[in-house]
Amino acid sequence: SPLVLERMKKIIFEGEAHIITSSLDRPNIFFSVRHCCIKEVALLEEIEKNEKPIVVFCSSRKKTESLSRLIQNTFNNLEVKFYHAGLEKKEKEEVEAWFDSAKDAVLVATCAWGMGVDKKDVRTVLHLDAPTTIEAYIQEAGRGGRDRKPSRAVLLWASEDKKRFSLLSEKEKERADVIISYAESGVCRREVLLRALTLDQNEEFPICEFCDICSGSA
Repeated sequence: SPLVLERMKKIIFEGEAHIITSSLDRPNIFFSVRHCCIKEVALLEEIEKNEKPIVVFCSSRKKTESLSRLIQNTFNNLEVKFYHAGLEKKEKEEVEAWFDSAKDAVLVATCAWGMGVDKKDVRTVLHLDAPTTIEAYIQEAGRGGRDRKPSRAVLLWASEDKKRFSLLSEKEKERADVIISYAESGVCRREVLLRALTLDQNEEFPICEFCDICSGSA
């Protein structure tokens, strides 16, 4: 985002830097938000109907473990494992190797499974918990469709999310407002994401037909 770029200029380059940017759009990802009351129920429905492999992002280690058990008990035909920073190195490597070749599988993970990962055929990314920054959301949603084939990014959103965001510091709230806008504004999801990360706020974006708002499926 412009805010992060300005901080990088100040801290790393003493305020003097020429920034060159390119589009962050991933046109093969269908972005959508599902408003729900009970997230776990909605999540199980999304897992059932969406194409695998699936990555489910959670906010805590404990939740990845309990949720993976719930999914495994619900879908006996699916392979399910969890991944977080608390695993031993060997355990992480075993899960990474398993998921790299997995097809009909679900990985429940924290942000520890993210940047640098290059499993190309993730077809669906589900967020049980919304990250508090748009940079984190785009990075995690971008784990899907790295083979450039169609994929889906679904954010589960409930009243508890706004409550959780309200407990953030004022500085954190400023950045979290973009996620709230993404979930609740009713504006093209892709435009909200791209506008939050563009330096030129007058930039025009291509017409989107690949989000739930623009396709009329919201």
